[in-house]
Amino acid sequence: MRWSRWVLAALAALAVGCSPAAKQDEESEAAGASAADSGIVRLDAEAIQRGGIVVGRADAAVIAVTLRMPGEVRPDPQKVLEVKPRFPGVVRELRRAIGQTVRRGDVLAMVESNESLTNYAVTSSLTGRVIDRPVAPGQNVTQETVMFTVTDLSTVWIEMALWSAPMTSE
Repeated sequence: MRWSRWVLAALAALAVGCSPAAKQDEESEAAGASAADSGIVRLDAEAIQRGGIVVGRADAAVIAVTLRMPGEVRPDPQKVLEVKPRFPGVVRELRRAIGQTVRRGDVLAMVESNESLTNYAVTSSLTGRVIDRPVAPGQNVTQETVMFTVTDLSTVWIEMALWSAPMTSE
């Protein structure tokens, strides 16, 4: 990582040294202004060698930098579905477990309605994966009871805390 900064500095110095600004600097020095006033750093061959600066052609490359940061991977909030029953009743059958994939329209559970005493299917309106199932067979449910949480994990959000302080790389 340190050598790449030197290469970039050397390339910048070479670009400035080869530009029309270099001629202007020479004229400024002749007029009494010092090189320090220009903000340009010039290195002789010995300084370049002592600094371990390597001058080369800039090219596309893979830069392997690893930073460890605290964070969480979360589902896209717009692709999360809380599956609730249409009518209050008793859970008679659960057909999906946590971690299983479901397609839109798949039957996830069977609930016996409190009013008609007939079973009806609870289906998913989203294709994804079951990430929560807080109910059990025999449990009473209402229209507000979350029976399953299904999410599409094809797109996730990564939330990290980043600080402006210098980070160490590994």
